[in-house]
Amino acid sequence: MPTKDSKITSTVRLEETIHNELTRIAKEEVRSVNNLIEYALTRFIREYEQGQCFHTPPSKPSSQ
Repeated sequence: MPTKDSKITSTVRLEETIHNELTRIAKEEVRSVNNLIEYALTRFIREYEQGQCFHTPPSKPSSQ
């Protein structure tokens, strides 16, 4: 059974310029690129779920 600390390995294709920027920011933040990406995605998900993102989650069907 997965736990909160379970991790999976995933492959992501990135434009070279994006990877270079992530590397630069990670160095400034004293993080690994992996940790920076995980942090950014976690923050995006939290903001998305709160409706604070440029794309809001689909509205739930209302019971009529």
